[in-house]
Amino acid sequence: YMTGGRRGSSQFMETMQESILEVGQVMVRPEAVSGIKISKRTEWTPDTDVERCQVCRNICFGIINRKHHCRRCGKVVCRDCSPNKYHVDGYQGLVRVCNYCHKNYYSKSPIETQESGLKMKGHKKSNSLSSSFLDKETSDSLFKPRHSYFWELNKNNRDKNNKLRTDFYFEQAPNPDLCINIAMLHSDSDKTAKFLLELAVKLSEKLKDVFDSTDVDCIYVVDMIKKLLNKSKLLFSVTEYAEGVNTCDLYLDRIGVIQSIISIQDSEIVIPSLPQLSGAEETRYLRDTLIRYSYWSLALDISTKCLLDTHSVWISWGLSCLKDGRYDVAREKFKHCLQPVGTIPQQQTPSQSNQSLVSQIVEQIENSILPSWNADEILLSLRKDNLLSLNSIIDVDNRSSSCVHMNQLQFEEVQYYLRSYGSHRQMLEFFVKYKMVKKACLYLQAQNSTSETFRDGLLVPCLKQGLWEELKKEITTNDPTLRNWSFFFKENCDYFIKRSMYNIAYELQNFIKDHVDAAKTCILFYQSQKPNEPIVSYKILHSRLHHLEEAKKHLTQAMDSKTSKVRQESKPIADLNSYFENIKLQIDVTQFFHLCQSKSLFASNSKLGRPPFTQTPTLFGSPALKTKLSAEIIVAGNKAVNGIELVLQIIKTFRLVPCDVFSEAVAGLLLAKRSEELKETIQCYARCYKVTDMERDLVVIQAVKEIPLGSLDPELVVSLLVCDKSKVEVNIQFGRLRNAYLAAVKTNMIEEVKRIRELAVDKGDNAIKEICERYLLQHAAKK
Repeated sequence: YMTGGRRGSSQFMETMQESILEVGQVMVRPEAVSGIKISKRTEWTPDTDVERCQVCRNICFGIINRKHHCRRCGKVVCRDCSPNKYHVDGYQGLVRVCNYCHKNYYSKSPIETQESGLKMKGHKKSNSLSSSFLDKETSDSLFKPRHSYFWELNKNNRDKNNKLRTDFYFEQAPNPDLCINIAMLHSDSDKTAKFLLELAVKLSEKLKDVFDSTDVDCIYVVDMIKKLLNKSKLLFSVTEYAEGVNTCDLYLDRIGVIQSIISIQDSEIVIPSLPQLSGAEETRYLRDTLIRYSYWSLALDISTKCLLDTHSVWISWGLSCLKDGRYDVAREKFKHCLQPVGTIPQQQTPSQSNQSLVSQIVEQIENSILPSWNADEILLSLRKDNLLSLNSIIDVDNRSSSCVHMNQLQFEEVQYYLRSYGSHRQMLEFFVKYKMVKKACLYLQAQNSTSETFRDGLLVPCLKQGLWEELKKEITTNDPTLRNWSFFFKENCDYFIKRSMYNIAYELQNFIKDHVDAAKTCILFYQSQKPNEPIVSYKILHSRLHHLEEAKKHLTQAMDSKTSKVRQESKPIADLNSYFENIKLQIDVTQFFHLCQSKSLFASNSKLGRPPFTQTPTLFGSPALKTKLSAEIIVAGNKAVNGIELVLQIIKTFRLVPCDVFSEAVAGLLLAKRSEELKETIQCYARCYKVTDMERDLVVIQAVKEIPLGSLDPELVVSLLVCDKSKVEVNIQFGRLRNAYLAAVKTNMIEEVKRIRELAVDKGDNAIKEICERYLLQHAAKK
C-alpha cells in the first residue's frame, strides 16, 4: 500500500488536494516558471523500478520512507530531497519538485514551503491563490529554513507534541486504513490476515531505528500497528485460525509496552519489536534494563504482562527508596516481596531468600542517605552537637573502625525489618555488630532460641569481634548459676570439637566449669594431628605433656562436685579415678619412649605387611592400638630401660590379652634378630602368667605366622620352642621336613610322621617319604 497505491489513485489524491485548499489549508502559489520542458505523468519513473532515492542515493524506501515523484523530471525521490513546491505547467496548485530541479531551474526565484499539512487560519476560499494573500509575518514563517520547522516533534515538550498531532495533518504519512481497504480486495482472507500481521511486525522492528528522529511520529506508528493487528485478528477469527488469533492477542497486549517505552523518551532504552517481547530472555533483559535506569513502574508493568517474576522489581525499587531515605515508601514496596515471620504455621523461621533480602535491606539502611531536615532541625542538631545521647546516635566506647554510626531513625527502621521479616540470628548479629551485647542476651532469652541460633548469632560474632569477655560478664550478671545457659554451651562444645576447634570448646568448658569434658579436650590437644599428615611422633607428644597435666587437674576438680556450676550427668567417682589412672599411665608411656630415644617406633608394622597407622597409638585409642603400643614398649626397651613392668600394668588396667601383646612383641624382636631379648621376653611371659609349655610356644608360633618366612632365622625360632610338637609345626612352616621328622620320631608322634610323609609326596621328596614309610612299618610291627 506504500508504493502502488499512489499511482492507482492519482485522481483521488488530486481531488483531496483541492478539497484541502477549499477548507483553508493554503499553499503559497509562486509565479509559474515557464519555458521548461515538463515530464508527463505517463513518463514518470515507475515505483517498482526504484528502491533508493534517485537524487541522494542514500534513502531506502519502505514503510517509513515513502516514494515521491518530482513533477518536473518524473524521478522517484525521498521526502528530504523534495521539500520545495512550485507551480508546474500541467498541474494545478503547488506541486513537489526535487532538489536537482530546484537548483537548476528554479534557483532564481525559489519559494520554499512547509510540508503540505500546515493549516493556515483566516484565509478564504479562492481559485487564484497567490503570495499577495499572505502578510509578511505569515510569509516569513512559511519560508523559514527546514531545520527550524515549528511542527517538528520536541522530546522535551509533550504537550506541544500532543497539540501538533491534533492540529496538523501529514500529507505523506502512511495510511493504514487505505492499506487495509486495498488488502481486503484480496480473495484469500487468510493470506490477507497474515500479510497485515507481518506488516505490523515489520513496523515494530523499524521503531528502534526512527525513535530519535524528529521526522517520524512513533506514537502514530504505534496506532498504525494497532489497526493492522485488530484487522488481522478479525480476519483470523473469520477463518477460524486459532493460532493467528492468539498471536494477535499477544501482540496487542505487548504493543502497550512499546507505547509506554516510547512515552519515557529515553534513548538508552532500545525499543523492542513485537517478536522480541514474546521471548522470555528478551523481555527479562528489557525489564532489567528498565530497572537499571530506575523506570520501576514500567518494569513492573512489563513483568506483569509478560508473566515475569515481579520480586526483582519490588526489591530494586525498595532498595532505591532506602538509598534515598524514603523509608515509608520502601516499606510498601517490600511488602510485595517479603513474607512476614509467622504467617506460615509450618515455617517458623524465615526462608533463605527472605533472610538474604533482609541482610541487603539492613546494609542499605546503614549506608542510606538520612531524610532531609529543615533549617530548625539542623540548628537544633548543631546546638546539641556536644550533647549527643544514645537516643540519637547508637555508639559504644572503643567501637571498631568497621562499625558505622547509625541514626535513631535508621535503628528503628532496621528493627522493623528484623522483627517483621528477619530471623533471630540476624537480630542477634545486628546487636553484636553495634556491641549491644546486653540487648542480645536479653533478646535471646526472650525468644527461647535454639543452640544453633545462640552459636551463629551471638557466640561466634562475639568471638570474632573480641567481645567474649563482655559476653561472659553479661551472662554471669544475668544468671550467676548459668542454669539457663548451660544447654547452649554444652551443645556447642560438641559442635566445635567435631570440627577440631578445640580452643573454643575448651574456653567454653572452662567458663561453665565442665571439668570432665575439659579434661577430654586436653587429651585431644595432646594427641591432635592435622588431616592427611603423618602420625605424630612420641617426641612431639612429650612436648605436649602439659596438656595431660591439665587434664589431671580438671579431673581432680571434677571429683569435688561442689565446685561445678553446671548440672552434670552423675559420674561415679570410680570412673573418674579410672580415667585419672589412664592419664597417668599415658604420661609414663610418653616419658618411657622419651628415655628410649628410639627412632624406629612402629616401624615393624610396615615390615609385617600391615597398613600404616592413621593415628599415633596411645592408651586413649582402641584395644588394638593399646595392644600394639604395649608390644612396642617391649621392643623399644633395652638393658638400661626395661618396659616390662609398664606393659604388665597396661595389660592389667585395660584387660588386654597377654598372648596377643607378647606375640606382637616377639614378632618385632624376631625381625630385629635380638635373641637374648626374645628369650627374656618369653620367659617373662611364662613366669608372670604361669602358662604351660604349649601356651608358651603359642606366642612364638603366632609371631611366626605374622612374619614373612624369608626374613627369619629358622634355627633361632626353633631354639625358642620347648615342646617337640611346636618344633614339628615350625619346621613344617619353614619347609624343613627332615628336621620336622626328627622332632616327631623323638616322641613317637605317628600322626605327625604321616603328615610329613604326605607333604614329602606333594613336594616330590622321595628320601623323606621312604624314611617316613620305613618308620611307620617298624612302628606297626612293634605294635
